Amino acid sequence: MYAMIGEAITQSGDSKFINVTIDFLNLQQIGPVGVVVLSNLIEYLRLCGAGGTLTGLVNNSDAVKYLDMVGFFEDYNNKRISPALVTPDTLLSLTRVPNVKRTTFLQDRLMPWVAKLMNVSPGSLGSFRVGVEEVLQNIGHHSTIDVGCAHGALVDDEIILAISDFGVGIPENVRSVEGWHKDGEAIKRACDEGFTSTGNKIRGAGLGVLLKTMTSNGRGRVSITSGAGQVSAIHLPGGGYRLTARQKSFIYPGTLIEIALKLGSFEGLSQEVEAEEFSW
Repeated sequence: MYAMIGEAITQSGDSKFINVTIDFLNLQQIGPVGVVVLSNLIEYLRLCGAGGTLTGLVNNSDAVKYLDMVGFFEDYNNKRISPALVTPDTLLSLTRVPNVKRTTFLQDRLMPWVAKLMNVSPGSLGSFRVGVEEVLQNIGHHSTIDVGCAHGALVDDEIILAISDFGVGIPENVRSVEGWHKDGEAIKRACDEGFTSTGNKIRGAGLGVLLKTMTSNGRGRVSITSGAGQVSAIHLPGGGYRLTARQKSFIYPGTLIEIALKLGSFEGLSQEVEAEEFSW
């Protein structure tokens, strides 16, 4: 999917074509991140004024069935390929989340879905909720676009959640207050607890809350992609986490965050970070 971004978008962030055709004929496999990247690309191309067509929908591969089950073709082709397909409980349908509906999405859809897969109450996932809430709030504060998208799936023993927007991206926001940074290093800076590019010091935790929550005790991992940078966070055996920054050959329009949460890792999630009320 990342390679496809480079085929469609220039290094300066413009669409390479007036009309873009996305052919699914040879697509064999796709996961939560791929679904969100594909949705984000289509939305971004629309923003650039490019039209598009989806072809090769006769493909009966697992990838096309997966996209159909999560509602991708219903969103972008106005109907499901196979109307009889039912979205299983292990999948959180692809959802575009406007700023004003973030809290509703979190409370009514995302947290109940995660809690059901974990076999716990939503209230026991306190710090996980705060971490994801920070991600949604950051999109609202830092993106010039009024909508993000999210999709999740249970993959083996992990809940994979992908959240993305197609706004200006983290590196540009960091550079707006601190000057020049390579994109990967700019994302690392945005992950520092207390860093903000909005001037809002009420919380000042940002992505640091999510990284601390998700990597504690080897609970999970986080990957952040924005512009030409990517940062991954993993737990260290001695405690804490390590951030690794990379420069990519493509430009990701906006920000993509992948969260992987291991089943059975919910112990202590309600005590680590005190949930707060947010308003927009």
